[in-house]
Amino acid sequence: MARHIVCITFDYDAMSGFIARGMTSPTPVSRGEFGPNVAAPRILALLEKHRIATSWYIPGHTLETYPAHCKHVFDAGHEIGHHGWTHVPPALLTREQEEEGLVRANEQIRKLTGSCARGYRSPSWDLSPHSVELLLKHGFVYESSMMGDDYVPYRVRQGDVIELEKPAVFGKVTRLIEMPISWTTIRTSNSCAPRTGCCRG
Repeated sequence: MARHIVCITFDYDAMSGFIARGMTSPTPVSRGEFGPNVAAPRILALLEKHRIATSWYIPGHTLETYPAHCKHVFDAGHEIGHHGWTHVPPALLTREQEEEGLVRANEQIRKLTGSCARGYRSPSWDLSPHSVELLLKHGFVYESSMMGDDYVPYRVRQGDVIELEKPAVFGKVTRLIEMPISWTTIRTSNSCAPRTGCCRG
């Protein structure tokens, strides 16, 4: 029988995604609270029951707002990945703001786990022109926001030049590994067994 490997990951945004969009009234805040107060405990119990290890990408805002909840995730044996400081997409930030958020959230991850994050997933799955440079500068091993493959990891390029009226000029390949994201589940033609990439839970 063929062996299938699946990466199950979660973006543990809590209320940070709503706050980043200016949604701070009681209803969206309550939607954000559902994650740490209801959903995460249920998910953790299910993962423990089946002895499944996963990766959780957590914004710094969530780490500071819900330290005990995030500790439960780490104590259960799951990887804590970097998901920005707030849930603002890096493409909307200056280089300085993006780097400040990387450092600030990594400090919270270090306090929780004892080391900085090895993996990064961008809020909204969108990188800025500076993201790859900053991830390399701050020692990240992998990134998980792009879709250049469905489930096979690949090396991230740096320095692409993309213009509407000209052919794309591709930059150099870096040491940063891309763990591609996908919403899709692919069924093999001969067995109909589900096979997924690095899917967000």
